[in-house]
Amino acid sequence: SRIEIDSFADLSIQSLGYVRISVKQGPKALVTGDKNLNDCVKIKYQGSTMLISYRNKSTATGYLNIVSPSLRSINISNPEAKDRSYVAIIEGFKADSLDVVLTRFQQSAIRNCTFNKLSITAKNTGVPYCDLKIEETNQIENLNMDIQGRGWMQLQSIGTKTNNFIVSDSIGISTSSQVLKTLKNQ
Repeated sequence: SRIEIDSFADLSIQSLGYVRISVKQGPKALVTGDKNLNDCVKIKYQGSTMLISYRNKSTATGYLNIVSPSLRSINISNPEAKDRSYVAIIEGFKADSLDVVLTRFQQSAIRNCTFNKLSITAKNTGVPYCDLKIEETNQIENLNMDIQGRGWMQLQSIGTKTNNFIVSDSIGISTSSQVLKTLKNQ
């Protein structure tokens, strides 16, 4: 299913089930997803923000692909998650900055992006486990992360100059020697 949408600068998604969300940069704003997308998804706008929510909590499964020419912020939350949560992948963006807020997620990845500044706030309380990967992301000048909850964070192949991390003690971190050299030189 496919929905053509107006351009937007900010994206807010309220996911109420196990949904795979993919956000990519492309020439035209577009939302695609499962064949029942039009029945399940409600899209509305508040100023420059596109708000996506689900009409029926019981049918919120499957996938949702969002394409936008540019973005300032992405806020994805799953406020009613108990043991199920969403997967979010942000990829292929080139922008000066992007603010990302993830709440109650299971897996999230940021890959193949170029940013002067990337700020990530992840709050994962109430969900058993989370996995945040920053992979194949070679062009980030300034990375700011605030990660709370339980889970795992993987930093791979990031070319950052400045890193600021606030991470709860129940988050495991794995990284490459390249990233460790970057962190050591700060």
